[in-house]
Amino acid sequence: MLLLALDTATDRGSLALLEDDRLVGETFLDTPGTFLVHLLPALDKLLTRTGRALSEVQAIAVSQGPGNFTGLRLGLAMADAIMKATAEAHDAELFTSDADFRGVEGATVL
Repeated sequence: MLLLALDTATDRGSLALLEDDRLVGETFLDTPGTFLVHLLPALDKLLTRTGRALSEVQAIAVSQGPGNFTGLRLGLAMADAIMKATAEAHDAELFTSDADFRGVEGATVL
């Protein structure tokens, strides 16, 4: 299963792709307060760099904080939009977790 992990709750956001508990790729957003501008281009670069397509993502994990409320909303809204945009490709699941995404098994279904 290809999982997209998003953390937009902190000043240093991150995106990661994991497949079967293996890190496929990751990127960090060192752009506090400007995730809205940088999040989608960072996702596009991550997918391109790893040779993956958005339609391959089967689950999305989103940090639930603690952290910046606007950042949390942005991460959840992006996850929701991705799921809706790729709904015809597959059934996706949305996860949230307060654990580090390297411990994906700590995620819970929203």
